[in-house]
Amino acid sequence: MAVTLEIINQIKNDFYQGPDHETLQIEQGRADAFWQWFRENSSVYKPTASKEEFLSKDYLPGQCFGNSQILAYESGLNYMEGFAIATNRYIFHGFNLKSGEAVDVTAFNFENDFKEHFGGLPVMYVGLEVSSDLIKQENEESIINKSKNIGHLIYKLFSAQNNAAV
Repeated sequence: MAVTLEIINQIKNDFYQGPDHETLQIEQGRADAFWQWFRENSSVYKPTASKEEFLSKDYLPGQCFGNSQILAYESGLNYMEGFAIATNRYIFHGFNLKSGEAVDVTAFNFENDFKEHFGGLPVMYVGLEVSSDLIKQENEESIINKSKNIGHLIYKLFSAQNNAAV
């Protein structure tokens, strides 16, 4: 499903009103270009109904980017970055894609955290694929070592596709 201007406006509002703008730092003067690029390159996804195969003690709470990159690296599932909405607020989030549906290993393994902090599990995801090449280039060593702080890659992808340094 295409990302509408209404969805982007809500994501932007939630992004700048909440703490996510401290995690994903967009250079001043490049925000309009980033949000346009994100809208043009992202899609909307529903969560998968089958989560049992993704339950594991290997994942860490609050580490959606790392958890999802580890799953992508180990299983070959597409790694996605973007935003997820639980009740009425979008959060900056990493997830995977299987058969066109969002696989959220962090939400699956830490349901109570999501209920406590976001009012429930995500009901919709908006994101774009980050290539396995970029994951390997930037975070392979951290993934292999299952580091606690494996960072997001969306801004590096944006900068690479728009010929700018990060």
